[in-house]
Amino acid sequence: MGAMDELVNPTVVTQLQSILVGVEPGLELPTLERSRNSLDGQRLRQRVDIVRDALLQDLPAGYLAVQEIVLDALDDPRFAGWMLWPVTEVVTGRALQSGSLTHFDAALTVLSRLTSRLTGEFAVRDLIAARPERAIATMQTWTNHDDENVRRLATEGSRAYLPWAKRSSHPAGFSRVRPSPSQRHTPSAR
Repeated sequence: MGAMDELVNPTVVTQLQSILVGVEPGLELPTLERSRNSLDGQRLRQRVDIVRDALLQDLPAGYLAVQEIVLDALDDPRFAGWMLWPVTEVVTGRALQSGSLTHFDAALTVLSRLTSRLTGEFAVRDLIAARPERAIATMQTWTNHDDENVRRLATEGSRAYLPWAKRSSHPAGFSRVRPSPSQRHTPSAR
C-alpha cells in the first residue's frame, strides 16, 4: 500500500463520524463505524467506496436530509481534507437517486461549496455522466467564479481522465469546460 492510500484511514473515518454526529445528534452510523475495519489493505479508491457505501447505508434517506447534514457540517473546520471525497459522492448519489432536477442543481451547488476544503472533482463526474448538458452549463459559469477552487472544479472535474476517479465517458460532441480567458493565467496556490 502506498502513502496515498492512507489518506482515507480509520482515524479520518472516526473524525468524520464525530463531525456528522455533532451536527445531527442522535444520528447512528454503525456501518460507518464498522467500515474502519475494512480499510486495511485497500487502495485509495476502494477506501473511498467503502466509506461512501457506509454513509449511504447510515445517513437518512433522501437528498434534502443529506444536504442539510453536509451543509451544517461545514460549520466545523475539521470537515475538510480527504474525508470529503466519499461525502461528495454521497451528495451526488442521493441527488441522482431522487431523479429531481432541483436536487441535481442543488448537488452542483453543494459541490461548489465543498470543493474549497478538498475537491468535488471526483463526484461531479457522476452528474456530468447523468446530465452532461445541464452539468456543463453550470460548470461553465464557474470558470468566472471568485474562488479559484470552484474554477478548478469546473475545469478539472470535466476532464476525461482524472487520477483515482471513475473514467468519464463523454457523449459525442462533448467538450470539457475550459477556463474563461480572464482566468487562464491566474496563478494557483494548489
